[in-house]
Amino acid sequence: MALTNCRDVWPAISDYLDGELSPALRAEIDQHVAGCPKCASVLHGTQNIVRLYRDPRMMPAPTGIRAGLRQRIQAHAAPQRGTLRGLFTGLAVVGAFAILLLMAGSYSGNETALRAAMSHPAYSTPVDPVFVTAHGKLFHRAGCPFMHGPETLLSAADAVAAGYAPCVRCMKEALHSVEITPQGPPLETSLIR
Repeated sequence: MALTNCRDVWPAISDYLDGELSPALRAEIDQHVAGCPKCASVLHGTQNIVRLYRDPRMMPAPTGIRAGLRQRIQAHAAPQRGTLRGLFTGLAVVGAFAILLLMAGSYSGNETALRAAMSHPAYSTPVDPVFVTAHGKLFHRAGCPFMHGPETLLSAADAVAAGYAPCVRCMKEALHSVEITPQGPPLETSLIR
């Protein structure tokens, strides 16, 4: 597949950032982006978004959770000084506290691993069947123009269980995030060569 214009490059940017392209295809994208400021901007903007959402500071733990946990643990477990029982009780409390902090810090709210790091999980599962592609990361309605490759029909629940996320264009109602409306002129006429 020769990536000669922006319409060929943009659908492959997600796979490019996830490291899922062949070295030859990566080289073609690198070459195109080096000579195309619009695609370079899209690539760098997408990289920045991925970095932001991977930053644990984007979703900090609720304020006061550590202090509240510490107070509860201290209230229920007052170790006896100078005994082995007190030592083991203290170690158990510290271990339980560490496990709680690790669980609170790593909880994402989504039991199924998504097929792409920057995908938004489904907030609600559509009733109608959806379409997926073998190398895609999203599920789509029939006829979505952003679906590329051979299509496979699945129930929406099966697609979510397999790690597919809803398409932000044709499945907006299934997304957890607020609907985003495009600003400015359509992409087809203003940004793509």
